[in-house]
This record gives sequence, structure tokens and C-alpha cells, in this order.
Amino acid sequence: MPFTNLLNELDAEEAIPDELEDEADEAAEEDVGAEDPGPSVPPSFEPVEDAEALQSISEDLSGDYQLVDDIDLSGENVDPLGSFEGSLNGDGFSITGINIDSEETNVGLFNSISSGGEVRNLTLEGEVTGGRTGILAGFLSGIVEDVVVEGSVDGEFRAGGIAGFVSSGTISRSGADVEVVSGAFPAGGLAGRVEDGAVVEESYAKGSVDGQGSLNHLGGLVGELAGVPDGDAVGERAEIRDSYSTADILSADFDGQGGLVGQNEGEQDGDTLEAGNVARSFAAGEVSDEQVFRTGGFVGHHFSNESPSDFYKDVYWDEDNTSQADGIGDEDDPTSLEGLETNEMQGQSATDNLEGLDFEDTWTTVSDDYPRLQWEDA
Repeated sequence: MPFTNLLNELDAEEAIPDELEDEADEAAEEDVGAEDPGPSVPPSFEPVEDAEALQSISEDLSGDYQLVDDIDLSGENVDPLGSFEGSLNGDGFSITGINIDSEETNVGLFNSISSGGEVRNLTLEGEVTGGRTGILAGFLSGIVEDVVVEGSVDGEFRAGGIAGFVSSGTISRSGADVEVVSGAFPAGGLAGRVEDGAVVEESYAKGSVDGQGSLNHLGGLVGELAGVPDGDAVGERAEIRDSYSTADILSADFDGQGGLVGQNEGEQDGDTLEAGNVARSFAAGEVSDEQVFRTGGFVGHHFSNESPSDFYKDVYWDEDNTSQADGIGDEDDPTSLEGLETNEMQGQSATDNLEGLDFEDTWTTVSDDYPRLQWEDA
């Protein structure tokens, strides 16, 4: 057989029959037209796809849930979901249009998040009005991680962008860009009061903080930082680390307002007043000293009979933007608390002047702006 005929015969034997080619083409077309199955939800988690499914969380507050789509609550009649002790994974989705006005003590998307509760990977946007108030929760003793909130908070007492009151809980890799107003007691851009071993880490606050009543302590990030709950035995110090605020402090009728913390409050332990710890953080928002006699670029009132150097390490404030020459409003500044000019804190200059910040693993510089946390750009 001629060589060319042999090749033609082999090609014919290896050719795919026409009917199989047609079937393959039809299958490919079906795959292209098939609906996206959406995010994968672990078998133990309930999917939350809309406003109705979100509200149903209130029927089982110890369950495990995962958002599978963005949810817009605009026009919905929304009540706080209750005291949450389960887990909610936002999976990168958002809940917007939150509008809650409640006379309850703890008010937010959840009334409270208990020590067993967890909320992660979620963006929230809305307006919340109540007693002890935050967009996510009025009271927090659980875990909040990778949560960002935007909007406004109006609390009768103790108000914060994410939570009004944090006791023994953790806020990590989270942020708030919120207008916060408190009628009385502390308010902060991220949290109103943080105490009893609670931790705020790698988090930020933007926006503004305002106090419209008496006994206000206002902080760009946290209104009050403290050791333990009032009246209880002294526990672990609360901590803020690797965090910042550019939130503006507007006014207060009493005393104690600072760029990062309004009052670092000690609790009595024999002859010792135990306040909270702050490390590797900075404050750069405007600080009003209207009607206030304890105002600082970093902390307004340090209430402890121990040296401030025991509580602050590698922390900074912008003397220009805060308009405050003193880092602590009523104490001599320790050497670990450093005031800088705006141009010393922005761009590449930050790596030279904010030497205590870890620009390799935690922080990143921004041209003509203050440093950001690396997770913000992830």
C-alpha cells in the first residue's frame, strides 16, 4: 500500500465520529449556560441569602451562618437580631441599608455578641440609634475579625462604630468609618468602652466622634480603655495594639478626650490603679478642646497612679492635625509617646519616624498620607 494511503487510513480510524462531536458540543454549550452555583457553604452552616434569611437568625442565636450574597435592607423594618452566641461568616459580602432605632439597652445588628459568638469577613453599612450602641452590636464579649462598618451611630450612652461596649472580647483586623454621637458616657470611633482583658488589634477608626451630654470621654478609636468592669475584682489589662485613628473629635461637655483614647481608666487593686496598655499605634485626627480641661493628642485623661511609661509603648500623635502639644492631657508624656509633624508621619518619612511600627509584616506607607494596615490593601 502506498505510504500516503496508509496515513489517510490511520487518520480515518482515529477520527471522532460526528455524533460524538455533536454530543460534546452540546455538553459544552450547557456548561456555558449553566447557573453559577454560588459560594460553597460548609454543611454545618446555614446559608443567608436575603433579608428574610438574615432575620431568621434570631430564631437560633447559637447557629452557624454564612452569607452567600450581598443583602440590602433599605426599606426593611429591622430590629436587632438578639444576643448572638453562634458564628456568622460574611464571606466577603455586605449588609447595607441597616436602619435601626430602638429603645433597648444594647442596640446594633445584634443586641450583643457573647463570649462564644464570632462574626468575620463582613461589611456593614447603616444608621443605628439606641442605648449602648454600635452598628454591629451594643455589647461585645466575643470575636470580631475582618469586619468593616460605615454609617452613623447615635447612642444614649456608650457608643462606638462597631460596638458600644467591649468586655473580654476581641476586635481584630477591623475598621469603622462612622459618625459617632453619644448622649452620655464614653464614645469612640471603633468602640465606646474596652475593658477586662479585651483586645483591639490591627484596627482603625475614621469619621468623627461627638459627645452631647455630661461625663463624656471621647477617643478617636476608643472612648474609655480600662482594666475590669466597675465593681469587679481586677482582671487583665485591656489592650490596643497596631491600630490607628484619623477620626475627628468634635466636642464634649465634661473632660477627657484624645486622638486615640479619651480616658485610660485605672481600676483599684489595693494601692494600684490598673489602666490599659497601648502599643504600636498612632492618632492623627483633629481634637477639639472646646469646654474640656483634659485634652491630649493621644490620650485625654490617664487615670492611674502608676507611671504612664508602664502603659504606652511605641505610640505617636500628629501635633499639627490634632492641634495638641501634649500627648496626654493631664500627665507628663513618657518617652515612648512621641509627637510628630504631619510630614514626618506621611509617605516614606513614616518608616524613619514611626520606628516602632512594623512596616515589614503589619503596616504599609502611603504616598502623601498616613500609614495603613497591610490587610486594608489585601
